[in-house]
Amino acid sequence: LSLIGALLLLVGLLPAGPGGPAQPLQGGVLPVETILMLLIAAAIRAGAYPFHVWLLPANAVRLPLPDRFGDHLVPAVCGLWLFGWASGLGGTQVLVQPEFVILVLMAFLGSAVAAYTATAKPGHTTFVLVTSVGLAGLTAILSETQGPAALIWPTTTIALGGGLWLVGERIWREWGWQIPVSVGALALVGVPFTPGFLSHSTISRLLTGEFSGSLVMPFFGIYLIAHTLQVSALLRSWGAQERNAVGLASPVIWRLLAACLVLAMPLAVAGIFPETVAALAGIPNAIPRNLGNPPSAVADAPVWLTLGVPLILGMALALIRPRFWSIFGRWPDRFSYFAGLEWVSRIFDWGSVRTASLWGATLGVVEGAGYVGWLVTLLVLGYFLFS
Repeated sequence: LSLIGALLLLVGLLPAGPGGPAQPLQGGVLPVETILMLLIAAAIRAGAYPFHVWLLPANAVRLPLPDRFGDHLVPAVCGLWLFGWASGLGGTQVLVQPEFVILVLMAFLGSAVAAYTATAKPGHTTFVLVTSVGLAGLTAILSETQGPAALIWPTTTIALGGGLWLVGERIWREWGWQIPVSVGALALVGVPFTPGFLSHSTISRLLTGEFSGSLVMPFFGIYLIAHTLQVSALLRSWGAQERNAVGLASPVIWRLLAACLVLAMPLAVAGIFPETVAALAGIPNAIPRNLGNPPSAVADAPVWLTLGVPLILGMALALIRPRFWSIFGRWPDRFSYFAGLEWVSRIFDWGSVRTASLWGATLGVVEGAGYVGWLVTLLVLGYFLFS
């Protein structure tokens, strides 16, 4: 699937003509067909739902922390930046359509359901990050700015907040220290004094009706359900953890602590001083207009509504989950398997294997020792000679 995304980047230049590769990444304009291919390629590279299948680990596999960073967070950030560049090359005429917004909202809901119902730890971690990528894509679509400026805060949240959440879970599993994983989870949720809070100011534009017309409440309702499930899935990290029987070596412990500090310090700076980060990045108009001073804690009522309601509902859902979850038996696993779309990948693999086998058998019959090929050749020659 990742190779298909790379192929789309090459094929996408064909509708742009000979001057397509010469378009500047900032300020250029490309045809709609090229924009659509670039957006699909960016979604595949970022691992956004439903193009996340190539990031799914086996349920019995617990990926090491460096592999999780390299296999998930790095492609997610790169794909989101490509999404930002594509939106700045004329993609806004595609992104602002209500049909496209509802598709992204449904994808966000699907990944949130998969994250909430996942019972295996590798799948839960993967879908939490996939859902965060979907929320970042939704932020880029609803943003007033175009290009990478629309994704400066979502990518910062995923890279630093998601990284701290992963490192914090490892620290928590080893020593029971919950502060790093809690801070990472709160950053992904988007509480005040985190860069994710600035993303909520953009998502609050769903309440204006600019993207949905008279369907404001259905659009906002889908987002509300999806973000509530995401918050509840993140808060599952605060439950009981299995401590490792074998302790880590001293160099590994120091590396984990160093990684925690390296991620936490810039996360705090980006959350408390977003104007400074925007100035250092050289991106103008990075602070949304509906934020106050400081922008990481003061905002209009719609911003608090998009943050507060899912946060409260998600906390309540996480608290009552242990009391009713056991009555469903095996159904949550089945529902998570269905929402995770891994079965689609298996169907595709099965079809590919069967097609390859059929094609190989056909070539074997046609080629064989050469008799069938000669017979077909003689029949074709005879047809043209006697017709």
